Amino acid sequence: MCITLISTMPPPYAPMAGAEQSEGNPGNPPSLQFMRQDTERMLWMLEHQGHLWKPAMRDYLKQEIRLLLNNIIRKIEEGSDSSSSQ
Repeated sequence: MCITLISTMPPPYAPMAGAEQSEGNPGNPPSLQFMRQDTERMLWMLEHQGHLWKPAMRDYLKQEIRLLLNNIIRKIEEGSDSSSSQ
């Protein structure tokens, strides 16, 4: 017997224009915006489907994902600050 879970929740973000180019081209690194959206999606999935993980592992993953997300947001803000001052 195969059970398929269908989530009624929408994805936590709208796909970004050009995101498929960042994903599909291994020669070019993904943009910070793409990385931010992917990281937010991972955090959303962990928060909404985290019951499948042991609590200690879930908490560890949440902490690491939040640290990564904060670093990405900081890089995006640093980039926008330098481009707006030019």
